Amino acid sequence: MNFNLADRLIALRRKMNYTQEEAANLIGVNKDTLFLWEIGEKTPSSDEIEKIAKVYHCDEAELKVKDDKKPSKNKNNKKKNDFIMWLTTSFFSLLCVTAFLWLGFGYNLWHPAWLLFLLIPVVASIGKCIVSKSAKYFCYPILLVVVYLYFGFSLELWHPLWIIFLTIPAYYVLAKGISILLRKDD
Repeated sequence: MNFNLADRLIALRRKMNYTQEEAANLIGVNKDTLFLWEIGEKTPSSDEIEKIAKVYHCDEAELKVKDDKKPSKNKNNKKKNDFIMWLTTSFFSLLCVTAFLWLGFGYNLWHPAWLLFLLIPVVASIGKCIVSKSAKYFCYPILLVVVYLYFGFSLELWHPLWIIFLTIPAYYVLAKGISILLRKDD
C-alpha cells in the first residue's frame, strides 16, 4: 500500500477538476480501480502510471517519488505498536492461563474455563484494529465461537444460537464499507 501515491493521485485529480469516473475513463480503467489506487489498497502498474501522468499532465517521476521521511516514521511507529501489541497480548495470555488454573483447581471448572484461551486472539485483534484504525482485522468469528460455546454449554442454547454465525459476512462487509467511507474523500 502506497498512501503517498494515493494522496498524490487524489490531489492531482482534484487539481484537474475530474470526478473519479471521468479520470478513470481518461486513464482507461474502471472507477473501482481508480478508487482502490486512491485509498492505497492497490498500486498502479508502470504502464498505468504512464497513462496517469498523461491524463494529469504531470511527470511520471512525480508519481514514483517516495517520501523518505514518512517510511522511517512509520517504521518506528510500527515497531512501537508491535511491541505494545506483543506486551498486551503476552500479559493477557498470562492472565488467561492464571484464570484457567484458578477456575480449574479452585472450582473444578476445567471444561468451561478453556474458553478463556479463545479470547487471546480476540484481544490481539482488538489491538491490531486500534493500530490499523480498521475493524476488518477484528477476530469476529472467534468471538462468536466463544459466545456460542459459552451459551451452549451453560444454557443449552445450541440450536437457536447458531444463527449468530450468519452475522459474520455482514460484519466484514460493514467493516470494509466503514473503512472505505472513512478513507474516501469524495
